[in-house]
Amino acid sequence: MTPFLSFIVPVFNVEEYLPQCLDSIYSKGLEDDEFEIVCIEDCSSDNSSKILRQYQDNHSNLTVIFQACNQGLSVARNTGLLNAKGRYVWFVDSDDFLSEAPLSATISLLRNNSPDVLLFNYSDFLRDGSMEDHIFFVDSSTMEGRSFVERFFGDSFVYHIGYVWRVIYRRLYLNEIDLSFPANEYWEDTLFFPKSILSASSIMSVKTIHYCYRNNPESISAGRSGLLSGKKIFDYCFQAGGRLFDYSAEVAHADGRLALLIRNFAIEHYFNTLAHKLACTRISSVFAFVPIVKRNNAQIQSYIPFFRGLSRVCSDYPVMGAGLIIVIHPLYVVYRKIRKRLRNSK
Repeated sequence: MTPFLSFIVPVFNVEEYLPQCLDSIYSKGLEDDEFEIVCIEDCSSDNSSKILRQYQDNHSNLTVIFQACNQGLSVARNTGLLNAKGRYVWFVDSDDFLSEAPLSATISLLRNNSPDVLLFNYSDFLRDGSMEDHIFFVDSSTMEGRSFVERFFGDSFVYHIGYVWRVIYRRLYLNEIDLSFPANEYWEDTLFFPKSILSASSIMSVKTIHYCYRNNPESISAGRSGLLSGKKIFDYCFQAGGRLFDYSAEVAHADGRLALLIRNFAIEHYFNTLAHKLACTRISSVFAFVPIVKRNNAQIQSYIPFFRGLSRVCSDYPVMGAGLIIVIHPLYVVYRKIRKRLRNSK
Protein backbone atom coordinates (compact mmCIF):
# COMPACT_ATOMS: atom_id res chain seq x y z
CA MET A 1 0.00 0.00 0.00
CA THR A 2 1.35 3.44 -0.96
CA PRO A 3 1.87 5.64 2.13
CA PHE A 4 -0.03 8.89 2.33
CA LEU A 5 2.76 10.84 4.07
CA SER A 6 6.53 10.58 3.76
CA PHE A 7 8.77 11.98 6.48
CA ILE A 8 12.14 12.91 4.96
CA VAL A 9 14.83 12.90 7.65
CA PRO A 10 18.47 13.74 6.77
CA VAL A 11 20.86 12.28 9.35
CA PHE A 12 24.39 13.38 10.17
CA ASN A 13 26.09 12.93 13.56
CA VAL A 14 22.92 13.20 15.62
CA GLU A 15 23.17 10.12 17.84
CA GLU A 16 22.13 12.21 20.84
CA TYR A 17 18.90 13.41 19.24
CA LEU A 18 17.94 10.83 16.63
CA PRO A 19 15.93 8.43 18.86
CA GLN A 20 13.74 11.27 20.15
CA CYS A 21 13.16 12.46 16.59
CA LEU A 22 12.09 9.04 15.29
CA ASP A 23 10.07 8.18 18.40
CA SER A 24 8.15 11.44 18.06
CA ILE A 25 7.10 10.50 14.53
CA TYR A 26 5.94 7.06 15.60
CA SER A 27 4.03 8.64 18.48
CA LYS A 28 1.88 10.80 16.21
CA GLY A 29 -0.95 8.27 16.20
CA LEU A 30 -0.78 7.20 12.55
CA GLU A 31 -1.17 3.66 11.28
CA ASP A 32 2.06 2.19 9.94
CA ASP A 33 0.65 1.88 6.42
CA GLU A 34 -0.32 5.58 6.39
CA PHE A 35 3.24 6.87 6.43
CA GLU A 36 6.87 6.10 5.76
CA ILE A 37 10.10 7.53 7.12
CA VAL A 38 12.91 8.03 4.62
CA CYS A 39 16.21 8.60 6.42
CA ILE A 40 19.24 9.73 4.46
CA GLU A 41 22.42 8.80 6.34
CA ASP A 42 25.06 11.31 5.24
CA CYS A 43 28.19 9.44 6.34
CA SER A 44 28.02 10.10 10.06
CA SER A 45 31.09 9.42 12.17
CA ASP A 46 29.09 8.65 15.33
CA ASN A 47 26.51 5.93 16.09
CA SER A 48 23.74 7.41 13.96
CA SER A 49 23.98 4.57 11.40
CA LYS A 50 23.73 1.94 14.13
CA ILE A 51 20.65 3.62 15.58
CA LEU A 52 19.00 3.74 12.16
CA ARG A 53 19.61 0.03 11.59
CA GLN A 54 18.04 -0.78 14.95
CA TYR A 55 14.92 1.22 14.08
CA GLN A 56 14.82 -0.33 10.63
CA ASP A 57 14.82 -3.81 12.17
CA ASN A 58 11.76 -2.87 14.22
CA HIS A 59 9.81 -0.81 11.70
CA SER A 60 8.99 -1.97 8.20
CA ASN A 61 8.00 1.53 7.09
CA LEU A 62 11.44 3.03 7.76
CA THR A 63 13.89 3.18 4.85
CA VAL A 64 17.53 4.16 5.21
CA ILE A 65 19.51 5.50 2.26
CA PHE A 66 23.25 5.52 2.87
CA GLN A 67 25.13 8.23 1.00
CA ALA A 68 28.48 7.22 -0.51
CA CYS A 69 30.05 10.38 0.87
CA ASN A 70 28.97 13.37 2.93
CA GLN A 71 27.06 15.73 0.64
CA GLY A 72 25.22 18.03 3.01
CA LEU A 73 21.65 18.78 3.98
CA SER A 74 20.41 19.96 0.57
CA VAL A 75 21.51 16.85 -1.30
CA ALA A 76 20.16 14.64 1.49
CA ARG A 77 16.75 16.31 1.28
CA ASN A 78 16.72 16.05 -2.51
CA THR A 79 17.64 12.37 -2.28
CA GLY A 80 14.82 11.81 0.19
CA LEU A 81 12.37 13.61 -2.07
CA LEU A 82 13.38 11.48 -5.05
CA ASN A 83 12.84 8.29 -3.06
CA ALA A 84 9.67 9.28 -1.21
CA LYS A 85 6.45 7.53 -2.23
CA GLY A 86 3.90 9.45 -0.19
CA ARG A 87 1.29 11.76 -1.59
CA TYR A 88 2.61 14.36 0.85
CA VAL A 89 6.12 14.98 2.18
CA TRP A 90 7.38 16.55 5.39
CA PHE A 91 11.04 17.52 5.82
CA VAL A 92 12.08 16.84 9.43
CA ASP A 93 15.53 17.72 10.80
CA SER A 94 16.96 14.85 12.80
CA ASP A 95 17.99 16.99 15.79
CA ASP A 96 14.39 18.24 16.13
CA PHE A 97 11.23 16.35 17.04
CA LEU A 98 7.47 16.46 16.53
CA SER A 99 5.10 17.70 19.19
CA GLU A 100 2.71 15.43 21.08
CA ALA A 101 -0.32 16.83 19.23
CA PRO A 102 -2.14 14.11 17.25
CA LEU A 103 -1.71 14.30 13.49
CA SER A 104 -4.94 12.52 12.51
CA ALA A 105 -7.05 15.68 12.09
CA THR A 106 -4.37 17.28 9.91
CA ILE A 107 -4.15 14.14 7.76
CA SER A 108 -7.93 14.18 7.31
CA LEU A 109 -7.71 17.82 6.24
CA LEU A 110 -5.12 16.93 3.63
CA ARG A 111 -7.16 13.98 2.35
CA ASN A 112 -10.35 16.02 2.04
CA ASN A 113 -8.90 19.18 0.51
CA SER A 114 -5.68 18.15 -1.30
CA PRO A 115 -3.87 21.49 -0.91
CA ASP A 116 -0.45 22.00 -2.47
CA VAL A 117 0.88 23.27 0.85
CA LEU A 118 -0.16 23.07 4.49
CA LEU A 119 1.49 25.13 7.22
CA PHE A 120 1.34 24.74 11.00
CA ASN A 121 2.80 26.32 14.11
CA TYR A 122 5.91 25.29 16.01
CA SER A 123 7.74 25.62 19.33
CA ASP A 124 11.35 26.42 20.12
CA PHE A 125 12.90 23.85 22.43
CA LEU A 126 15.32 25.98 24.42
CA ARG A 127 18.56 24.89 26.05
CA ASP A 128 17.03 25.03 29.53
CA GLY A 129 14.39 22.49 28.46
CA SER A 130 11.55 25.00 28.23
CA MET A 131 9.30 25.54 25.20
CA GLU A 132 8.59 28.83 23.48
CA ASP A 133 5.53 28.66 21.22
CA HIS A 134 5.37 30.48 17.90
CA ILE A 135 1.78 30.95 16.79
CA PHE A 136 1.43 32.43 13.31
CA PHE A 137 -1.45 30.49 11.81
CA VAL A 138 -5.09 29.69 12.52
CA ASP A 139 -7.26 27.05 10.89
CA SER A 140 -7.81 28.45 7.40
CA SER A 141 -9.78 27.66 4.29
CA THR A 142 -7.98 26.99 1.02
CA MET A 143 -6.49 30.05 -0.66
CA GLU A 144 -3.95 30.94 -3.33
CA GLY A 145 -0.34 31.50 -2.33
CA ARG A 146 -0.09 35.26 -2.66
CA SER A 147 -3.42 35.73 -0.89
CA PHE A 148 -2.18 33.52 1.93
CA VAL A 149 0.98 35.62 2.25
CA GLU A 150 -1.06 38.82 2.41
CA ARG A 151 -3.36 37.43 5.11
CA PHE A 152 -0.89 35.73 7.42
CA PHE A 153 2.43 37.41 6.76
CA GLY A 154 1.97 40.80 5.13
CA ASP A 155 5.17 42.83 5.32
CA SER A 156 6.67 40.26 7.72
CA PHE A 157 6.75 37.51 5.07
CA VAL A 158 10.45 37.92 4.42
CA TYR A 159 11.23 37.30 8.09
CA HIS A 160 9.61 33.88 7.83
CA ILE A 161 11.65 32.78 4.82
CA GLY A 162 13.10 29.36 5.47
CA TYR A 163 12.12 26.60 7.88
CA VAL A 164 10.59 24.08 5.49
CA TRP A 165 10.09 21.74 8.45
CA ARG A 166 6.93 23.64 9.38
CA VAL A 167 5.31 22.80 6.03
CA ILE A 168 3.75 19.67 4.56
CA TYR A 169 3.98 19.63 0.75
CA ARG A 170 2.07 17.71 -1.87
CA ARG A 171 4.94 15.77 -3.39
CA LEU A 172 3.89 16.07 -7.03
CA TYR A 173 3.40 19.81 -6.58
CA LEU A 174 7.12 20.19 -5.90
CA ASN A 175 7.79 18.22 -9.07
CA GLU A 176 5.36 20.37 -11.03
CA ILE A 177 7.17 23.59 -10.15
CA ASP A 178 10.57 21.87 -10.48
CA LEU A 179 11.68 22.86 -7.00
CA SER A 180 14.62 21.35 -5.17
CA PHE A 181 17.27 22.45 -2.68
CA PRO A 182 20.50 24.05 -3.97
CA ALA A 183 23.44 21.74 -3.39
CA ASN A 184 26.47 22.80 -1.36
CA GLU A 185 24.98 26.06 -0.15
CA TYR A 186 24.08 27.43 3.27
CA TRP A 187 20.55 28.31 4.35
CA GLU A 188 19.16 26.09 1.65
CA ASP A 189 15.60 26.95 2.76
CA THR A 190 16.03 30.61 1.85
CA LEU A 191 14.62 30.39 -1.66
CA PHE A 192 12.80 27.05 -1.43
CA PHE A 193 10.29 28.31 1.11
CA PRO A 194 9.09 31.54 -0.56
CA LYS A 195 8.95 29.96 -4.01
CA SER A 196 6.94 27.01 -2.71
CA ILE A 197 4.48 29.33 -0.99
CA LEU A 198 4.08 31.93 -3.73
CA SER A 199 3.76 29.36 -6.53
CA ALA A 200 0.99 27.40 -4.82
CA SER A 201 -2.55 27.52 -6.16
CA SER A 202 -3.93 26.13 -2.90
CA ILE A 203 -2.62 26.60 0.64
CA MET A 204 -4.14 25.81 4.00
CA SER A 205 -2.97 26.20 7.59
CA VAL A 206 -3.83 24.75 10.98
CA LYS A 207 -3.39 26.33 14.38
CA THR A 208 -1.86 23.17 15.84
CA ILE A 209 1.76 23.13 17.00
CA HIS A 210 3.19 20.09 15.25
CA TYR A 211 6.94 20.72 15.39
CA CYS A 212 9.58 21.36 18.03
CA TYR A 213 12.69 23.13 16.82
CA ARG A 214 15.76 22.50 18.93
CA ASN A 215 18.11 25.41 19.46
CA ASN A 216 21.12 23.19 18.93
CA PRO A 217 24.51 24.94 19.27
CA GLU A 218 26.07 22.07 17.31
CA SER A 219 23.83 22.42 14.27
CA ILE A 220 25.17 23.58 10.92
CA SER A 221 23.31 26.87 11.08
CA ALA A 222 24.71 27.57 14.53
CA GLY A 223 28.24 26.95 13.36
CA ARG A 224 29.00 23.29 14.09
CA SER A 225 32.72 22.64 13.78
CA GLY A 226 33.25 26.19 12.64
CA LEU A 227 31.27 25.66 9.43
CA LEU A 228 30.07 29.24 9.50
CA SER A 229 33.29 30.77 10.69
CA GLY A 230 35.92 32.54 8.70
CA LYS A 231 35.48 32.33 4.94
CA LYS A 232 32.32 30.21 5.26
CA ILE A 233 30.31 33.19 6.46
CA PHE A 234 31.09 34.94 3.19
CA ASP A 235 29.83 31.95 1.21
CA TYR A 236 26.71 31.94 3.36
CA CYS A 237 25.92 35.60 2.72
CA PHE A 238 26.81 35.59 -0.96
CA GLN A 239 24.80 32.49 -1.79
CA ALA A 240 21.68 33.16 0.24
CA GLY A 241 21.66 36.91 -0.36
CA GLY A 242 22.36 36.46 -4.05
CA ARG A 243 19.50 33.98 -4.45
CA LEU A 244 17.11 36.44 -2.85
CA PHE A 245 18.27 39.32 -5.02
CA ASP A 246 17.74 37.22 -8.14
CA TYR A 247 14.32 36.08 -6.96
CA SER A 248 13.38 39.68 -6.19
CA ALA A 249 14.14 40.62 -9.79
CA GLU A 250 12.22 37.57 -11.01
CA VAL A 251 8.97 38.47 -9.22
CA ALA A 252 9.23 42.23 -9.73
CA HIS A 253 7.11 42.22 -12.91
CA ALA A 254 4.25 40.42 -11.15
CA ASP A 255 4.43 41.96 -7.68
CA GLY A 256 6.66 44.98 -7.17
CA ARG A 257 5.78 45.28 -3.49
CA LEU A 258 6.75 41.71 -2.75
CA ALA A 259 9.96 42.11 -4.75
CA LEU A 260 10.86 45.11 -2.60
CA LEU A 261 10.17 43.16 0.60
CA ILE A 262 12.43 40.31 -0.49
CA ARG A 263 15.14 42.71 -1.55
CA ASN A 264 14.97 44.64 1.71
CA PHE A 265 15.22 41.38 3.64
CA ALA A 266 18.39 40.49 1.74
CA ILE A 267 19.81 43.90 2.57
CA GLU A 268 18.85 43.86 6.22
CA HIS A 269 19.71 40.28 7.07
CA TYR A 270 22.60 39.21 4.86
CA PHE A 271 24.49 42.48 4.61
CA ASN A 272 24.10 43.04 8.34
CA THR A 273 25.28 39.47 9.02
CA LEU A 274 28.29 40.07 6.82
CA ALA A 275 29.08 43.43 8.38
CA HIS A 276 28.83 41.96 11.90
CA LYS A 277 31.06 39.05 10.99
CA LEU A 278 33.65 41.34 9.45
CA ALA A 279 33.59 43.51 12.56
CA CYS A 280 34.29 40.43 14.70
CA THR A 281 36.85 38.82 12.39
CA ARG A 282 40.59 39.30 12.42
CA ILE A 283 41.68 41.54 9.58
CA SER A 284 44.07 38.83 8.40
CA SER A 285 41.13 36.44 7.97
CA VAL A 286 39.20 38.99 5.93
CA PHE A 287 42.05 39.67 3.54
CA ALA A 288 42.88 35.97 3.31
CA PHE A 289 39.51 35.61 1.59
CA VAL A 290 40.55 37.84 -1.33
CA PRO A 291 43.20 35.61 -2.97
CA ILE A 292 41.00 32.54 -2.48
CA VAL A 293 38.26 34.10 -4.55
CA LYS A 294 40.69 35.45 -7.12
CA ARG A 295 42.00 31.94 -7.75
CA ASN A 296 38.61 30.30 -8.06
CA ASN A 297 36.67 31.44 -11.11
CA ALA A 298 33.70 29.12 -10.43
CA GLN A 299 33.33 30.58 -6.97
CA ILE A 300 33.53 34.07 -8.37
CA GLN A 301 30.66 33.31 -10.72
CA SER A 302 28.52 32.15 -7.79
CA TYR A 303 29.04 35.50 -6.04
CA ILE A 304 27.89 37.65 -8.95
CA PRO A 305 24.20 37.88 -7.84
CA PHE A 306 25.28 39.20 -4.46
CA PHE A 307 27.44 41.93 -5.96
CA ARG A 308 24.74 42.85 -8.44
CA GLY A 309 22.44 43.27 -5.48
CA LEU A 310 25.04 45.40 -3.76
CA SER A 311 25.22 47.61 -6.85
CA ARG A 312 21.44 48.10 -6.76
CA VAL A 313 21.62 48.99 -3.08
CA CYS A 314 24.30 51.57 -3.78
CA SER A 315 22.15 53.07 -6.55
CA ASP A 316 18.92 53.23 -4.55
CA TYR A 317 20.33 53.97 -1.10
CA PRO A 318 23.51 56.05 -1.58
CA VAL A 319 24.16 56.61 2.13
CA MET A 320 23.59 52.97 3.08
CA GLY A 321 25.54 51.86 0.03
CA ALA A 322 28.50 54.03 0.94
CA GLY A 323 28.48 52.66 4.48
CA LEU A 324 28.30 49.08 3.24
CA ILE A 325 31.20 49.58 0.85
CA ILE A 326 33.32 50.97 3.65
CA VAL A 327 32.45 48.07 5.94
CA ILE A 328 33.07 45.39 3.34
CA HIS A 329 35.83 47.17 1.44
CA PRO A 330 37.99 44.03 1.04
CA LEU A 331 35.08 42.34 -0.70
CA TYR A 332 34.40 45.38 -2.85
CA VAL A 333 37.98 45.13 -4.07
CA VAL A 334 37.19 41.59 -5.14
CA TYR A 335 34.03 42.83 -6.85
CA ARG A 336 36.02 45.28 -8.97
CA LYS A 337 38.39 42.49 -9.96
CA ILE A 338 35.40 40.31 -10.85
CA ARG A 339 33.97 43.01 -13.10
CA LYS A 340 37.33 43.40 -14.82
CA ARG A 341 37.66 39.66 -15.33
CA LEU A 342 34.15 39.41 -16.76
CA ARG A 343 34.78 42.28 -19.16
CA ASN A 344 38.01 40.65 -20.34
CA SER A 345 36.29 37.29 -20.83
CA LYS A 346 33.71 38.69 -23.27
